[in-house]
Amino acid sequence: MSEHPFDPTEMKKYRIGEFARRMGVSASFLKHYEQFGLIDAQTAENGYRYYPFHQSARLLACIGLHNFGFSLHETQSLLYENDADAITRQFAARSEDLRRQIDRELALADELDRQQCQIAQIRKTGFSCEVIDQEELYFLPHTSGRSFLSDEHIYELLPEWMQWLPIVKSCRRLENTPGILEQPAFCWGLAVPAALAVQHHLPLSEAVSVVPARKMLRFCYYLRDSAPYTPHDDSLSYALAKLGELGLTADGPFLYQVDLLRTHTEACRERLGYYLIPVS
Repeated sequence: MSEHPFDPTEMKKYRIGEFARRMGVSASFLKHYEQFGLIDAQTAENGYRYYPFHQSARLLACIGLHNFGFSLHETQSLLYENDADAITRQFAARSEDLRRQIDRELALADELDRQQCQIAQIRKTGFSCEVIDQEELYFLPHTSGRSFLSDEHIYELLPEWMQWLPIVKSCRRLENTPGILEQPAFCWGLAVPAALAVQHHLPLSEAVSVVPARKMLRFCYYLRDSAPYTPHDDSLSYALAKLGELGLTADGPFLYQVDLLRTHTEACRERLGYYLIPVS
């Protein structure tokens, strides 16, 4: 049997568009990887650039690592700077990252389903309320409503918490004081059930307040009007009125308002969310 030694000079060469088509990628993908030195093109006498066929094997390795989520720098390191032990460690770390990403995306899909149902239901009724056994919550303050808060401990946690919006909810904490309707003292922040924070490894610090598990009135609202936008939000008055109708008393230093949806078009504005009011 005769042998055919590998000779790159005998390999067929392809223009960038044809090579990209036959490899199932875009021409810009090829250029990007070529600029980074991961694949090579040859320039002919006519000035055109060609990719020799044998570059397809190198590109296949690059595509595989790209689909694993490795960056160009990481791909270069994996292919040209690491041994099998180092590659195994990097693969294990990437596998863990992917599983965390999958967990997050599944949680986001579940949250989309929940919010879709909530929005559809509340839009039909306008309001709904029930007394619930609210699980423990974590609240991370962020703004005064006019400016960002200055506590640097907040901003050590914020990037990771923001990654979990809207599983972590935008939430207004109102002080339960006399005259709350006239001039409520409040701050905006982020709220999440403690169990979810633990499940998804959200970081905690002294900046986070704990809202103990207890009975709360969950008052859901959907408001739609055609008036020009004003900063006044009358959803609180509806919530407190319902509290009185049910013969309940707000029992705690704070009330919590969770935003689900706000729209503001030329025709109307819509506000949808709910209050959590500790009750006795």
